[in-house]
Amino acid sequence: MKKWSLVLLSMLCTNVALAEPPAAALVEKQLVQPLKKADARRSKFSRASPPPKARRVRVLDTVALRDVNGKYFVRFAVDIKHRYSENGEWTEGAFLGCVYVDEKKVFVEQGSDFIPASDVLNGDGEPQDHVCVAVPEAA
Repeated sequence: MKKWSLVLLSMLCTNVALAEPPAAALVEKQLVQPLKKADARRSKFSRASPPPKARRVRVLDTVALRDVNGKYFVRFAVDIKHRYSENGEWTEGAFLGCVYVDEKKVFVEQGSDFIPASDVLNGDGEPQDHVCVAVPEAA
């Protein structure tokens, strides 16, 4: 009986250690997966540029930043790799934005504004005021 509990405990510890950060998981769920679904629906005979071969999420901040409303966020970048890229190079920063982990909200930078990730594919997102703007910490 003790053998199984040790095996189970070691498996749980391994899964926790290998789990991706919550911010990256939110970006994956709310932005990258819907983009992949949209790419899959596109005709292979489309005149649009071919979809990326791969996407990866990078969390840019190790410590959460505070915005003007007192809420905490971290910034992220989504990098892409195209089929035709030489030496498997990644194009960094195809999408930039921020994640409010506590609220489970993802915003994507569009020009100087930020729109909800759910509105990226629709193209009708309203810019959100006072999100993803860090307030300088008091010294």
